[in-house]
Amino acid sequence: LKLDAKLLSLSKDPKVRKEAYAMTPLGIKNRVYMDSTVQSLLSSILSSALAFHLLYVHRNWREYSGERLLFDPDPLTFYYCS
Repeated sequence: LKLDAKLLSLSKDPKVRKEAYAMTPLGIKNRVYMDSTVQSLLSSILSSALAFHLLYVHRNWREYSGERLLFDPDPLTFYYCS
């Protein structure tokens, strides 16, 4: 996809733009850094969305019995928290 190189080629820094598609150590390092930054950003967004989904699903948690809170996790909560 070369999305990382495309994003780097849009940089304001001319050195970064020049190295965007280059197979030099600096170009590779910049693309790996860009990939990890994008991955971290997407992971944060996904984690926040899943947390808000759990908040919505369990919005009336005060009405749950103690046994349900402790010993009966629903599949989504079990999946998200594992």
